[in-house]
Amino acid sequence: MDDRPQTESLQAGRFGRLAPRGPLALGRIAATLALGFAAGWAASRVGLPLAWMLGPMLATAACAMLGWSPQPAPRSREFGQAVIGLAIGLRFTPVILASTATLLPAMAVATLGVIVLTTIAALAVRAMIGLDRQTAFFATAAAGMAEMAMLARDRGADSEAVAVFHAIRVGTIVTVAPLAVYAFGSDGGIPDLGQTGVVPPLPLALMLAGAVVAALIARPARIPNPWLFGPAILGLALAASGLVAGSIPPLLLIVAQVALGVALGARFQRSLMMRLPKVAACAFVVSLGLVAAAAGLAYGLSAATGLSYGTSFLAVAPAGVTEMVLTAKVMHLDTASVTAFHVMRIAAITATTLLTLRVYERLAGWLDAA
Repeated sequence: MDDRPQTESLQAGRFGRLAPRGPLALGRIAATLALGFAAGWAASRVGLPLAWMLGPMLATAACAMLGWSPQPAPRSREFGQAVIGLAIGLRFTPVILASTATLLPAMAVATLGVIVLTTIAALAVRAMIGLDRQTAFFATAAAGMAEMAMLARDRGADSEAVAVFHAIRVGTIVTVAPLAVYAFGSDGGIPDLGQTGVVPPLPLALMLAGAVVAALIARPARIPNPWLFGPAILGLALAASGLVAGSIPPLLLIVAQVALGVALGARFQRSLMMRLPKVAACAFVVSLGLVAAAAGLAYGLSAATGLSYGTSFLAVAPAGVTEMVLTAKVMHLDTASVTAFHVMRIAAITATTLLTLRVYERLAGWLDAA
């Protein structure tokens, strides 16, 4: 029996399910948020790293897989990204920017390493479960789920399999990465700007409004991940100009983490995972392999640049940039370097996806003929 059903439309970047509307939707949103905050609180009590994101993500994913359809608040992921972007931007200084610029050669090499790793992963996926060439390639590419699913659909590949693979890849790496960094040492020695105080309510409200505008400007400008990097650029400009001194209030950061965690967990739809069990199982195994490979790549990066091992690991982990940067911030690692490496990766992969696909197809054809 074919493990890959016919592709259905992906609505709003999700898995083709129509969200309920009206009072039912409001009730489900409220229940989902309550679940997220309760899970975050419980995870923080037991000392789970990145508790306020991982707790909600795991709880929401578990409920989704058990048959209850969680519903995040509209634009909750974008809200979480904007808050994290502002928080990271406020940490940047001219000195940090200058030191990060010296890492450009290492960024290029690390990006090439990630592309090689994910290309090998695509070949492995074909060997493991027999996906067609293009579906395997787009499923393992270290880029955004929505973008890769749309490219897959446009080129006749199985966009549902791609979406499932990316959801599991991101979920697995986002779960494992904080635990791994915690094992490396939870404190990276980077001081928290919270020591200078938090931004007062009125300037904070204006900053949040400005973050929305910055994201809307960044989107047509084709800046990668505009809801993260648009606000980050705004935060950088405000901090460098001296107009804002301080950091994002901890409570707002908690809300942002819960919003991100719930949005990630809601991607796990039971009906789709059950229709694609081989894809889901393969995605989990390959994701663990990518974590192990990234750990090895991080060792070389740390030795070559002097970055801490935790920072190097987050810089090359093939997962969502928002989650990796957030992990770096919570673990007091070098958020500027992690951000810069992921910007380079996203830009390079977005620009070279079709070129890499041609190289990959030649390799796959050679292996098929061997």
